[in-house]
Amino acid sequence: MADSNEDIDERVEKAVQDILAEREAGEHPVIAQKAREYRVSKYRIQRRLKGVGPRTSRILTNYKLLEVQEEALLQYILTCDEIGQSMRYDFISKVANDMLEKNHIGDGPILTVGRN
Repeated sequence: MADSNEDIDERVEKAVQDILAEREAGEHPVIAQKAREYRVSKYRIQRRLKGVGPRTSRILTNYKLLEVQEEALLQYILTCDEIGQSMRYDFISKVANDMLEKNHIGDGPILTVGRN
C-alpha cells in the first residue's frame, strides 16, 4: 500500500521535530536512524533540516503564465467549447503567448509557452 504525500510529510515533520528536540537536549541523533524509525527518506529529513520545504509548497519554476492568466485562458477555452468552437493547440498557445506579450515588462526577451 502506497503512502500518501500528506502522511509522508507528517512523518518527516515528526522526525525533524524529534531530531531538533534531541539536539536541544545536547544529544547527537543519527538522521539515518530517525529515517528508518519513521519510514521516510533520510534525504527528505536532511532537506527539511536545511530549511527546504516539501515540493508541494514550493513555487513552481516551469510556469510562464501567472495563476490569473492561466485561469483566464482556461475560462476562454471553456467558453469557446460551450459555443462549439473547436480548440487546437496552436490556437491555445497563440492566445497564451499574446497574454505574455501584452504583460511583458522590461527589456528582456518575451516569454513564450512551450509545447506542453
